[in-house]
Amino acid sequence: MLDKTSLSSIISECLPELDSELASEEVALQQRPFHAALNFARSLILEIRDGEKQWTPDFESPEIVTELWFSALFQEIESWYRGRYGAALEQTVPRTANGFVLIWNTPFALRVPTTVITPGKPGRTTWLRFPDTLLDHENPTEWLVSPPNLGDMSAPELAKVTIECKEIASFLRSIMVKLMGIQAEPIVKGFIDGVRLHVEVAAEHILRGRREGVTPRAYWEIQMACECAYKAVLQQKSGSFQEIHDLFLLHDKAALHGITIGREILKKLPRWKEMVTLRYGQRLDPAIDVYYEAYRTMLRVVEAVLTPIVTLGLGEASLEVAKAPWLAT
Repeated sequence: MLDKTSLSSIISECLPELDSELASEEVALQQRPFHAALNFARSLILEIRDGEKQWTPDFESPEIVTELWFSALFQEIESWYRGRYGAALEQTVPRTANGFVLIWNTPFALRVPTTVITPGKPGRTTWLRFPDTLLDHENPTEWLVSPPNLGDMSAPELAKVTIECKEIASFLRSIMVKLMGIQAEPIVKGFIDGVRLHVEVAAEHILRGRREGVTPRAYWEIQMACECAYKAVLQQKSGSFQEIHDLFLLHDKAALHGITIGREILKKLPRWKEMVTLRYGQRLDPAIDVYYEAYRTMLRVVEAVLTPIVTLGLGEASLEVAKAPWLAT
């Protein structure tokens, strides 16, 4: 079907430029072989010849990825990528939402899986879920990164840690599933991308070796996570948003569009002007336990505020996914 000798030489000549374009578009390395194969086919292949059969594929049809010639092309291009990037191509990006839990006044990373995969038809399909809360069989303390010795904890201490892990994991899952279910125009997409970023960075700052000055600057991520959520709702529902930082004013405007959480919860967060002074290091490091309560409040606010603009509820859905037809059997 394909002359592998000549195809390999053409791939070696053309792929560096195609790969550079995909890199500039910030396509993840693990996804590039497929995109490169599709771009290669659409840009460089004129017709396919298989023995006496010769035809011009419909390159705009999604069906081309199910054809044998595309599978052969993909395998050659994937081989080129393995030769160029080596083990880096095998490093899959974990589907997790990153948070933290405070144990004995010490922050520990919590990596919450946002997808649950179970076997389907052997060798053919898998079941994929995007749960918005914890499943019955899950123990969120298992998602702590390098945890303390939980077995040596007293029963009340372990119960407290478990409850807080469940709370934070559930909010993180719910937020991430809601973000996936929002059909957004570009401005709204910018805000929901901001929500995802600021929610995770609010935890990551705290986990950076507890260097001096980290905690006050982390507060700004809390501010921005809430602010982006409110502004996403206002933009989606009314077509505009006010360029302000005051969460109380943003809340009052968003409340007209179905926000059900009460504004009094915002009193648990520093006012935005305090956030600014913290951001620029103009105050001493706040206590980590005070930040922890603000962080948990932020998760609760963001999860509730996003609810009115979710158009696709994935939390209860289960998807049976077939093996990609272009992969080698």
